Amino acid sequence: MAELRNLKLDGVKAAIAAAAVGGVHEGNDIQDWAVRRWGTANAPRQLVRAAVGSVTTADLGGPSSVDAALFEAVRERAALFRIRPRRLAFQTRTITAGGTAGAEVEAAKAFPILSPTFGGGQLARRKFVSATVATKEAIDAQPGLESLIFADLSGGIAGALDFAFLDPSAPGSVTSGTPSISATGDLAADLETLVAAFGGDLSRARFVMPPRIAVAIAAAGIDRDLGARGGDLFGVPVETTRGAPAGQVTLIDGAGIAAAWDAEAYLASSTAGTIQMDDAPTNGSDTPTETSLVSLFQTNSVCFRALAYANWLRAREDSVAVLTGLGGGSSS
Repeated sequence: MAELRNLKLDGVKAAIAAAAVGGVHEGNDIQDWAVRRWGTANAPRQLVRAAVGSVTTADLGGPSSVDAALFEAVRERAALFRIRPRRLAFQTRTITAGGTAGAEVEAAKAFPILSPTFGGGQLARRKFVSATVATKEAIDAQPGLESLIFADLSGGIAGALDFAFLDPSAPGSVTSGTPSISATGDLAADLETLVAAFGGDLSRARFVMPPRIAVAIAAAGIDRDLGARGGDLFGVPVETTRGAPAGQVTLIDGAGIAAAWDAEAYLASSTAGTIQMDDAPTNGSDTPTETSLVSLFQTNSVCFRALAYANWLRAREDSVAVLTGLGGGSSS
């Protein structure tokens, strides 16, 4: 039996092919280039255009394709999704208190229903973007370039999501204003204090921490069922991510977090324009500033950009607690 083809990279391959032929075309030129590059068996089958009513051309910055596989890779990496939040639609009110009640009821008696409290805040779209640049020479010749671009773009969005979701200093962070414990130097006692301060449901909660902190906890003998890739701490699942703030352990009850997201990423490539190669860019169409720019045309380069929409809120105030100031170095 023939091996099933891996479809995961089709979106990135289509973006590479579109860039190689000079843009997004309606004809068969993209497909023809892709067949020459990857062979008939491994070329992408089709280029699916973005057609989401709530997403505008101004948001996307030009022609874009929908890539569900890229966003699925983001979901696998970002802590927001691994804590299993309650999913909402954008611009929808959510229950912030109340929940459900269960009881044994006698015949002909009324059963209890808790009165819910609805939050007034609606989840607007927040835009998360990652981009990477490759030369046209690499596109034409480098084997496996599509895998590198896929990993860079999905990892970039996952990292941006984790920072915005977990860092107390980030606007709209789920940890902002939650109970925060400062480390004392006694790691075991600090973790116990964190659990004691947590008001959510421990049976469905998750710890989120940098990989180095997880290793430090295991090395201290507090819980050996833990390592750089996660595990368990006090019987509670642990999610590790490089996007978690350095020295921070967050305990989250996902049922107390409401989140909304589009199920696809929006992928585009461009060989035209100039870009500011900086991880803290100062440029913007609203407030242009003097800066050093690189011409994609002049350097024979292609910029690949992925865009995703998500947002969240703490639907229950006691669903998050934070321990900060732990040793263990960086977030990696």
